[in-house]
Amino acid sequence: MSGLRRCVTISLLAVVWGIVPVASTCVAEDKPAEKQAAQPVKMTLADGKLILMAPSQWKQVQPRFPNMIQYEFRFPADAKPDDPSVRITVMASGGGLQGNLDRWYGQFTQPDGRITKDVAIVEELEVGVHKLHMVTITGTYAGDMMGDGRAAAKKDGYQLIGGIIPTKSSGMFFVKATGPAELCEKIAQGFRDMLREAVIKP
Repeated sequence: MSGLRRCVTISLLAVVWGIVPVASTCVAEDKPAEKQAAQPVKMTLADGKLILMAPSQWKQVQPRFPNMIQYEFRFPADAKPDDPSVRITVMASGGGLQGNLDRWYGQFTQPDGRITKDVAIVEELEVGVHKLHMVTITGTYAGDMMGDGRAAAKKDGYQLIGGIIPTKSSGMFFVKATGPAELCEKIAQGFRDMLREAVIKP
């Protein structure tokens, strides 16, 4: 019999001559199934020449635009459709490093009127002979798209964490996380570690 067993003893008190017969029976008690720990997701890109490991805290989901996006994730993993969450996308794109940085800068405005480019944080990460870049932008975000292709409403207090990864023969790949700043801050170190541990083949 599966599960834990709890033995229950039922005492039947006889009033005649003080005899106490005892009957025992066992009741099955199912043990709840242990929740399996989430595992990192291996992302194979550029025909196997670029490999990234998505942190285990990211939940893989169906890409909103599968013709453009190769992998998509959500954080927190248990977020419901209307809950605040971070959307993470992985895709190839042209335009070069500066062109894409400028495009991301253009998706944000600053509440105090400053130029977004001046407040963005751009880090250069050396992975072997390759130079990757990680950018963090915070402000009012207006770069999201709805499922039907229309621009979504502006979102205050948002953050973008972007990773730009060059490959020798397959162009550049981009990892982009957008969501409430307080949630993006929770994935920032895992995002950075993912970039530092990237496998980039010739």
